[in-house]
Amino acid sequence: MKKALIEEHFRSNSAALQGFGDYIYSQAAGKVGELLYGSAGKRVAQVGCGAVALYNALKFIGRDMPLPEIIRELERLRAVRLGGRFGTRALTMRRFFRLHGVEYKLYLSPNRFKEALPRCRIAIVCSFNDRILDGMHFFCVYYRGSDDTYRAINYKYSTGETVFPIEKIRRERFAAAYCL
Repeated sequence: MKKALIEEHFRSNSAALQGFGDYIYSQAAGKVGELLYGSAGKRVAQVGCGAVALYNALKFIGRDMPLPEIIRELERLRAVRLGGRFGTRALTMRRFFRLHGVEYKLYLSPNRFKEALPRCRIAIVCSFNDRILDGMHFFCVYYRGSDDTYRAINYKYSTGETVFPIEKIRRERFAAAYCL
């Protein structure tokens, strides 16, 4: 992606999201959904789940970074798949974490990930949608001890934090997960 386009997206996205700092429960909601991501002219509402998951996870661990900066960084790192037509590359988030000094553990096995999840502060999960042709989706999962449940943020078509049954993480849909 050309540097000029990356910076144009950054300026536009920063102006649109000025003053925003909440968790993002739905990548399609409000101003967030209209942000630009990738060179293919796509919006966060369509292909921005990876950037949104990264934003939410960083916020959760106290390493807040504005979403427009995350988008710019992912575009610079060439983490957008086919210009953003298919969102964010699951395995290139490692470069972002290393660049920003974020400790993480990558899991490519759903069973190992499920064993590790109770020890994660928060996890970014990448899994195939119900129909594989619909691509993949990134979302965050964390354990809430007060009611002994796992919670998901930006899970599929949710508009808020949702209870997440761990059994939904299945081998045939699982692509990767990062524990932070």
